[in-house]
Amino acid sequence: VLNTIYAVQGRSIGESLIEDGGVAAIVDAIRVSESENASKVHIPEVVVIADSTNPSKRNSRVIPIEEGVPERHMIVDFVLPDSAERVLERVVAESGRIVLAGTPGVYTNGFDISTKRVIRAMQEKGVKSIALGADTVSETGFEGTSSVGGGSSLYFLARGTTPVIEALERNKQ
Repeated sequence: VLNTIYAVQGRSIGESLIEDGGVAAIVDAIRVSESENASKVHIPEVVVIADSTNPSKRNSRVIPIEEGVPERHMIVDFVLPDSAERVLERVVAESGRIVLAGTPGVYTNGFDISTKRVIRAMQEKGVKSIALGADTVSETGFEGTSSVGGGSSLYFLARGTTPVIEALERNKQ
């Protein structure tokens, strides 16, 4: 989703992954950026990039996104902006809620800066957290509350319904 947001903003993302060409996320990215909650979305300005043919820590580097991702490179992680760090600190202090829907970095290749930071906050005493999606849970080893229906959960959080609920309501009528 972050890569789609960067692309919508006109930033160069090199060979960074965008599921389904960004079709599904573009509408949501635009909706969020134009919403009254846009100020609550913390878009990273510093990313970790690596060679897209063999992403490894050995061939990675940290750059400001405004520099643009060069050809044959992809975004594999990011550094949480200070504003997001402050939000995590406040959530922990206030025993708030955190939802992790997918790993922010290419976690299985060792790019774990952002993911580890979020998981550390999720595991703080008093924080109510949930990891969405079987891949998220299995990749990170998160041992808190989780849901294997990550996509459906996100859809529900964004829209207050799911295609299954809508179909059941239509059938009921």
